[in-house]
Amino acid sequence: MMTRFQHETAAYGESAGHFASVSAVIAQARLKQAKEFMLAHLDQDIGLEQTAAACGMSINHFVRVFRRHMGTTPHRWLISQRLEVAMRLMQDPEQALASIAASSGFADQSHLTRVFAERIGTTPGQWRRAHFDGCEADRLASMARHDTRHDDAVSHAG
Repeated sequence: MMTRFQHETAAYGESAGHFASVSAVIAQARLKQAKEFMLAHLDQDIGLEQTAAACGMSINHFVRVFRRHMGTTPHRWLISQRLEVAMRLMQDPEQALASIAASSGFADQSHLTRVFAERIGTTPGQWRRAHFDGCEADRLASMARHDTRHDDAVSHAG
């Protein structure tokens, strides 16, 4: 069985290669539109129909092109983006996980926890403690060094 490219080259000559490269450029531009649309609506419940329409493709064509160029489905890519946003937001110890879940597009805290544990291998709370506690320890150590130098400077001046 011939690939589409082989068929077009055999039927239309070398110009088929030009059409293939043009369609690849168009696909990349439309994928960029789709990714921008998904990121702009990250905190909303958007579907394939809306995303495909935003980049001017049918749902089936959009999914096929997205998977071919991105190596994953639109839904898996979107979930990965939501997890990245959640992880950035979790660096703020004042933000509640329920608020982070809503801001990053998860249905609720339970949904965030389930997906986070499946993909990252630990719960958001455990991940946050592991990462925040380390940062907090560094910050406190830095403050302690600063205070010590300040105390030394004061004692040498007096």
